[in-house]
Amino acid sequence: MALVFPDKDIEEELDYGLNFADWVTSGDDLQSAGTSVVQVGTSTPGGLEDIVVDSVTVVANIVVAWLSGGTVGEKYTLKFLCVDNNNPVRTVVRRATIKVKER
Repeated sequence: MALVFPDKDIEEELDYGLNFADWVTSGDDLQSAGTSVVQVGTSTPGGLEDIVVDSVTVVANIVVAWLSGGTVGEKYTLKFLCVDNNNPVRTVVRRATIKVKER
């Protein structure tokens, strides 16, 4: 089951963090991370604006994605793909959903 982030206003540019400390083994850290967005539950065909991932940073074992845009009333799934510095390197994928609203 995906984590659910708080609703995002279409005009907001906000940071959303996902903690991977429970996945990273002792003595290791996240080496890199990426975030992509998939639109789900499309109710309005055509003319939709995707949420934009403006940047992704790793702070300790927390992946922070800065998001902007989106289409009011639509729900999106954010896919976080992370790599640790273990030997051999391990990867993990986690998902979170977010809905765009106009406040």
